[in-house]
Amino acid sequence: MRINAPLPWAPDDRIHIPEFAALFAGDAMIPAALLGTGSLVLGGTGSGKTASIVIPLLKGLLRHRQDDPGGRFAMLVIDPKAELLDVVRAHIGDPERLVVLGEEGSPSVDFHEGARGSMSPMEAFDHALDFLSPDARRSVRSGGDNQYWQMAGMDLARQLVGLVAAIESAGRTVVGMLRRRDMWEDPTTRSAAPEPSPSRVFMEMLWQVGGFFQPQETTLAAFRGRIAMATSVIERFAVSNQCTRRGTGAGVTIPPGRRDALRVVRLIRRMVATTEWPDDMRNEALRTWFRDVDLNMTAIAEQLWRRYPSSGTPEAPVGQTLLLDAFVATNAPGSSWYAQPAGLLAGLLASLRIGRETRFDAAGKEVQAIGDALRRIARSVGRSDLAEALAAIGSADAKTMFWHADIAMSLIKPLIDPDVARRLHLDPVRACGATVSMADCVEAGRVVVFQPQLLATDADNAFSRTLKQLFFRATLSRRNRTRGVAYIVDEAHRYLTSDEAEWVDICRAHRGIVCLASQSLASIRLAMAKREVDLHSEEIGAAIQVLATNLASKYVFRVSDQGTRELLRNLIPSSPGGGVNLVDARPPTTLRVGECFALLADGSFTRARIRLDADDEGPP
Repeated sequence: MRINAPLPWAPDDRIHIPEFAALFAGDAMIPAALLGTGSLVLGGTGSGKTASIVIPLLKGLLRHRQDDPGGRFAMLVIDPKAELLDVVRAHIGDPERLVVLGEEGSPSVDFHEGARGSMSPMEAFDHALDFLSPDARRSVRSGGDNQYWQMAGMDLARQLVGLVAAIESAGRTVVGMLRRRDMWEDPTTRSAAPEPSPSRVFMEMLWQVGGFFQPQETTLAAFRGRIAMATSVIERFAVSNQCTRRGTGAGVTIPPGRRDALRVVRLIRRMVATTEWPDDMRNEALRTWFRDVDLNMTAIAEQLWRRYPSSGTPEAPVGQTLLLDAFVATNAPGSSWYAQPAGLLAGLLASLRIGRETRFDAAGKEVQAIGDALRRIARSVGRSDLAEALAAIGSADAKTMFWHADIAMSLIKPLIDPDVARRLHLDPVRACGATVSMADCVEAGRVVVFQPQLLATDADNAFSRTLKQLFFRATLSRRNRTRGVAYIVDEAHRYLTSDEAEWVDICRAHRGIVCLASQSLASIRLAMAKREVDLHSEEIGAAIQVLATNLASKYVFRVSDQGTRELLRNLIPSSPGGGVNLVDARPPTTLRVGECFALLADGSFTRARIRLDADDEGPP
């Protein structure tokens, strides 16, 4: 059954939570509509907020309609204090519903879920920014406060991040194309895939490269323009006057990056010459254009080979021809570059971002560090095409705009963290490893629990944010919209972004329950200020206000934060005779463990202490 319209909670849908009887006038059957408006739990360390609110709510949702596979809650639980996983295991009923992430040997999450073959490079660019440090995101998305980032450093930062995004996009493009042509072996099957025709592959790739620039243009003139752009890029990349001399009178050698570029030139020339024309491409003008491209790239290769001959090789035309023929022979069909269209396209797209515009001006260890780190990224996720395409970045002739290696490394530090490679399935081409689809988990009513480290790392924070985004997306697009979903986060200030403010505004219409537990409003503000580098202080404050407003149920335990106290004073009315406000008569700092001020979604408020020994065996 597919329900296209959002559905609110049914009036008679109730969830059994006996611990909440003290809050709801002795009634342990809590209307799901009240819980569906969201809960904000605030309290200092040791105040009892997790044991009193988060755990009872979690147990109630786990037990709800356990015998009905279509009615079970799908949940994402972030458990940094390692207190909730044991609760889930004890009350989930069906162990197959539980998916644990973050443990040694646990599966990775499909990062490209729902986007394979369709994510644009700009979307991939924004996706990649989620893994960058706050300083790096600030530098990429704005000029920053530092003159360095306002000038060349920001441009190079964009190029490096865009390079990773381009390689990812290239991999998705090639895999999608191969699947359409029945040339891709599905990792889940053991059937052998047909041998792809490299020329056919390249023909398809040229169309995809055209879509990279102007997705809507499919005319012959537009296609010719794209080929011209690719040719100019290759020419600029391969024939740039960057070489090194070993000494006076010594032969000039081609740096490793230039040799790779020449290899790309020769392979493209050979593929164009042997292209199998599709029926809709049998056009004499286009064939003539391809011949021109062939001649141009041949001239480029010969010019490059004559300009930078190998040491000790005679420069006579005959010698050059023999060298060129030998080079072509070593890169004939069957070689690694010829057989990897993903690597070829990745190199082509990469050259768009590391051409002459980069204006490297001095060799240095900083760029070498960037290249080494990016290669580590490739090795950590098994992307040989990325490693090949990035070969030129760390070469000796690569010059630097980075004056401090720590600035360069901060850009990619989260990406080279082994925890990211272990937890996220980043590579759309990789054909191994167990992965988890968040969309499948939501459809099946599973409970996904992630336990980050007690001391948060960049990898943990990035992974948590990614999980959240995938979960929200899967919730909004799920087929069975009558299924309830829940998003429960302990120590939520470590993971909150402005996304939550928008999510809690619409989750009720999608049968979503949100419970965010944090220390105080000040903790949330401080954490969001560190992460939301694009927002000003006023915007962060507004986002927190929207979040607090949309989370209709609020539970405040013992806390000394003045902002939290003011929130209570504004929400709880004074006595009718103008006496002392309840918050002033009993400040939050004087509450006992497990005692809280509760402002419920139905408009009632109370001060109560949760009974943790209440019967939780199920509804009577």
